[in-house]
Amino acid sequence: MTRPNREDDRIAFGEHDRIRIGKVAYTCVETDERGHRFRRVDDPDMFENFTHAEMAAHENSGQYRYDRDWFNDGKSRARQRSGVTNFAEIPKREQPKVLWKVEYVERFTAMVDRGQADRSNEGMAAAIRKIAVEVNQLECARIVRRTDEKRAKGKPVPLNKDGNPRKVRSGTVIVSRAPPSYRTLQRWLRIMEDCDWAPEALRDNYRHCGDRTPKLEPEAHDLMVGKARTYASQARPPRALLYDELDDAIRKRNAELAKVGLPSLRLPSRRRFYAEIKSLDAFWVYSRRHTLEAACRKFAAVEDGPAVTRIGDRIEMDEWQVSLQTLLVQARVWKDLDPETRKAVGRARWWLYVAIDRASRCVLGMRLVEKPRASEAVATIRMIMSNKAALSNGAGALTDWFMSTGIGTLVTDWGSAFYAEETRGVVRAMGATFDHPPAGKPGLRGTIERMFSSIEKRFMGHFTGRTFSNVVQRGTYKAENNASVPLDVLARALVRHVVDDYHNRPHPGLGGETPRNAFLRLRRTTGRIPVPDRHTKRVIFGIEDSVTLDNSGVTILGLRYQNRELYEWFTHKGIHDVPCRVDPEDVGYASVKLGDDWVAVSCWKPELRGVPLRVWQEAAADLRARHARDASLSRPVVLASVSAFAAIAEDCRLEAGIMEALDTPDTLRRAREALGYGFALPEWDDDEAGGSAGDLLDAVIPAMGGGTDAAVEQPPETAAPQATPTWRIGGRSEEGR
Repeated sequence: MTRPNREDDRIAFGEHDRIRIGKVAYTCVETDERGHRFRRVDDPDMFENFTHAEMAAHENSGQYRYDRDWFNDGKSRARQRSGVTNFAEIPKREQPKVLWKVEYVERFTAMVDRGQADRSNEGMAAAIRKIAVEVNQLECARIVRRTDEKRAKGKPVPLNKDGNPRKVRSGTVIVSRAPPSYRTLQRWLRIMEDCDWAPEALRDNYRHCGDRTPKLEPEAHDLMVGKARTYASQARPPRALLYDELDDAIRKRNAELAKVGLPSLRLPSRRRFYAEIKSLDAFWVYSRRHTLEAACRKFAAVEDGPAVTRIGDRIEMDEWQVSLQTLLVQARVWKDLDPETRKAVGRARWWLYVAIDRASRCVLGMRLVEKPRASEAVATIRMIMSNKAALSNGAGALTDWFMSTGIGTLVTDWGSAFYAEETRGVVRAMGATFDHPPAGKPGLRGTIERMFSSIEKRFMGHFTGRTFSNVVQRGTYKAENNASVPLDVLARALVRHVVDDYHNRPHPGLGGETPRNAFLRLRRTTGRIPVPDRHTKRVIFGIEDSVTLDNSGVTILGLRYQNRELYEWFTHKGIHDVPCRVDPEDVGYASVKLGDDWVAVSCWKPELRGVPLRVWQEAAADLRARHARDASLSRPVVLASVSAFAAIAEDCRLEAGIMEALDTPDTLRRAREALGYGFALPEWDDDEAGGSAGDLLDAVIPAMGGGTDAAVEQPPETAAPQATPTWRIGGRSEEGR
């Protein structure tokens, strides 16, 4: 077998892509068998060369950023119109309407291509009526409203900070959005065509609405500003007192104006006056109300370091109900249950999510779940871009599951998990496109359908208890009396079947070449679509929460995140809450939203970079329980605890495999409540307990080539696998760490 090599890992950059390494931005001028030739954006006369191995290493580093089609003229217009660089940056409460607009544009364009509609006014109106019937079934077309006796139409249900509606009570009215007129659809089409079909270009401009002309007379405004500035004085006057003084000053001035027959001044509202005080520079105010030294101490940076940061053209994905009645518990437990309990518990029918690359026929993602839902589809999408060697090793496979790539077009059916807002938003945010072939024509998704057929015939036939897909095929075979395989064995065998059997079996669709060799050949010759950088992944897949920004940065589960940009924002705005997103795979970085931009911030403890969120939750809870009375925690204790729980978490991850529970905002909230909001790590010296930080998980998780997501160089295929007791298939933690 051909052994994968880093030099064969060829990334196919586009001519309009922006590649950033550190603080330097590049465009790709040329790519050949030796590597890439980049042109610097800030100095177009300067060129730099990178080998394929070097770029593979950069792709896994924290300083690498990749912006797809950044310099494309249409994408530039889209950024200018929307005010964001990525669909994921649009506030969640605005995303459903944008997706709803995109559905009308894409469906009408498809009808025109098929000759079912034209761009005349009458043709567009007729097409809109047909499209509305389909679009109104989508989640993004629905609006939840509250109504009462006095308000027939009602108003939208308030949303939480995460953009999701609050609890919907009984009697709540759910309505669909009114379809656009043909003129509106024409305008949307022009926008999409001008902006290279970027979905964010259809964002409403309501954020710019409103009467912005000054409501106060210039003189009243000057009086308000002057009085607000007196808040910053050593007397430390309260805001209420200053507002009363402003009221008195305007009354006196109005008396003077009345004598000469001039119109009186309006008194600003108390809220407007307080807002003026709040807009003052926080550092300046504190230094004036106290002392400069006190301000320096209050706003001192706790950590002030710099922030450190094509195969996939068509990927088919589908869900399939596993055609085998398996037990909800291990076989030995089931045998101890009485017949009535067995009847009550029954046997679970599980669902298998599979994503397959059309070009190489390689399986890029696979999850075994109890119920189909959008979050499981999203987890499978992320698996496409991840290295899965740890899963194949844990299953005892003879070859590695190293395949990963970015996504060009994701092809699915109209299953609820795929047209859900969550799934569609993730795909749009990655710059990929969705394709949903018409229902009832599985041949348009032939690759994934044949994959399920392969599993049905070659794999499931090895087990008794197989429930035939068709009752006629089943005949007199009683599956209920022949269920024999525990769920963890099924999951482990599925991975070995895909990685060792399917990937290394000659494929008729590839002219007899195996999918594994086809992947290696295509990666070496035509390249693969780049995967999003780790910071973009965090923005797209991360768990969002609201945290408090203070002089130490932001603190999440006892970990502090800080950099200069965050600190400078704090000195201007003071202490306030900011949105923050954390990647469940790595607590070493967080993304904090400052204004309209997401900023990558590193954890001030570099030893914890690469540590999964679940590992840190367990370790932090253990530390708090064992050292509740200690004033501080030493570095050896923290590192020993994290290492111990990393080993336990790795065993549990391989046990759960593709059935592992997903991390959610509720998971993070419960962990924070259990840990206590006051828990935080103390500062420690870099040379404490031996000096070098090293890799915290070196002794627990085998190194996979310097990254967690991209394809890496593999060990020899002849290496004997180590048997892993009771194993299941993975979740959001499948990436080789």
